[in-house]
Parts: sequence; structure tokens; C-alpha cells
Amino acid sequence: MRESYPLVSVIIPTYNRKEEVLDCVAWLKRSSYPNSEIIVIDDGSSDGTTEAMEKEHSEVILIQNVSNLGAAYSRNEGQRIARGEYLLFVDSDIVLDENATGEMKLVLQDEEVGLVGPMIYYFDDPTKIFFGGAVIDLRKGLTQYANTNVVDRGQFVEPRIMKHGHSMSVFMTKREIASTLKGFDREFFIRYEESDYAMQIEKKGYKIVHVPKAKAWHKVALAPDNVASRFLGGCNDVQSAKVAYYLGMSRIRFMRKHARRRDFVLFCFSYLVFITIIYNIKFLIHRKMRNLLGFNWGTLRGLYRHLLLGQV
Repeated sequence: MRESYPLVSVIIPTYNRKEEVLDCVAWLKRSSYPNSEIIVIDDGSSDGTTEAMEKEHSEVILIQNVSNLGAAYSRNEGQRIARGEYLLFVDSDIVLDENATGEMKLVLQDEEVGLVGPMIYYFDDPTKIFFGGAVIDLRKGLTQYANTNVVDRGQFVEPRIMKHGHSMSVFMTKREIASTLKGFDREFFIRYEESDYAMQIEKKGYKIVHVPKAKAWHKVALAPDNVASRFLGGCNDVQSAKVAYYLGMSRIRFMRKHARRRDFVLFCFSYLVFITIIYNIKFLIHRKMRNLLGFNWGTLRGLYRHLLLGQV
């Protein structure tokens, strides 16, 4: 039977999310897919994550980082020891439907497909879509999120190809593809590491596909339903000045890596100005002054490194 179900390695990075990661693993253990291993990478947590995991889910393969080294580093460590033919990366504040692994693996069997991701709903509003796929405009540096805050009444069924797209928080690829990449780029400490990984796969000639039949739920606050949030996201997920700093810098680095040189320069002198103004307004409205300063410092640092110095 297991020959019909190749091993799937589930790789979960986590940092100070003890309750969330315990729940994430508990849901994964209910999966209808019969052949998987679960790898949890504790990225220097101080909330007792490791001890709780060893007590409640002793069968899980557990890696402990000595400090908070970032999601990209943790995913690379998980991938390094994974034995599966398929690699399923899952954020620790996600729970998956029991059929999600099988549905993603079914689409990924197509030799032209390189990465797949599920439909993601709000955990506290289980039929309202949090993430229905995303496409990045490599001229404007804007990410367009599909169907955010739309209620799913069964209207989304067929897989959809996403050019310059990615899947947030949950995605699956094949080991044979992952082994040809440079891994997750550690320079994207918090943001854009998933987008960069998907772009690496797309540049190899593979398709990025959104799979609505695969379902997951994300433990995040409801996003405001407005144009700015659809393209830039809300402020709720920018929890600190550190996150805001990397958000400002990582967008510029991503564009430098993947946009044409001409489009990158145009982005820096036009669309980036618009994006920066919008974020500053949003931080001011929410009175998040430390985040505002962090975002602007990250933006200036990104421009210095990637526009003036030309670093990639």
C-alpha cells in the first residue's frame, strides 16, 4: 500500500507558538494520507515548545535551533533531514484538513507542476477565505491576493496556475525539484522567503498551482476588506518593528533578484514611493510608531544595498 503513497515529509518551523504548533501536529496526525513523517524545527523558543512536543507528540522528529535563526534557516534544516519524496512546508499557526495532503500531492504528480498550495481560511471564520492564491507584479512590486474575505460556498473547485505566484504558509513541492534549488534564502529573515522559493521553482520551468480542494485554516485576525489590504496586507500581521523592518527591506531585495533591471529601477522611483506612503499612513492610523520607523529604516537600507550598491 505504501508504494502507492510515497512518503511526504511535513516540515514545520515554529518560534514561541507552543499551543499553536501542538494543535498543528494534532491535526496533521488525523490526515487521511497514510505515509508521512512530521519534522518540527523549534527556532529558539522560550515558551517550552520543545518540552511540550516531546511530551505530547513523541513520535515527531524534533530539531532545536540554539537561537532564533529565522523561518528560512529552519525550513532548510528540515529539508536537509527529510526522507520524503514530497516536501510539505507548514507554518505552525496552520491546521490542515484531513484530505489536504492527498489533494496537493495528486496535483503535484503532474511533471509540469513544481509547487502547490491549498485554499486557506480563517480559523475563527471557517468558510471565509484568508488566502486564495497570490500573484506578484514584477514591475510594481505589488502582490495581488485572490478572493480574500470571500465566503466559500463551493464555487472554487478547479486548480489554478499562478504565474509569478506563490502559496502562503502551506505549500508542497517534490524533493527532486527542491534538490536543484539553493534552498530558502536566509536573507529573507521574515518576509518573502516563500515567494522567493516559488520564483526559484518557476524559473526552472515549473508551474505554481493553487489547489482549492486542499483546505487549511490560519489562526490570524480577520483582514480589513479594502483595496490597500488586498495588495499590501493589513497591519495586524506586522507585529513588531523587526517585522516591519524586514517587510520594508525584503520587498526591495525580492524585486532586485527577480525583476528585470529596468523594471527594478522604475519600481524604486515610482511604485515603491506609493507603497511606502500607504504603509506610513496605515501605521499612523493604527498608532504603531515603532513599526513605522522600522519599516522606513528597512526601506532605506534596502535601497542602499540593492539600488545604490547593486547587491543581489
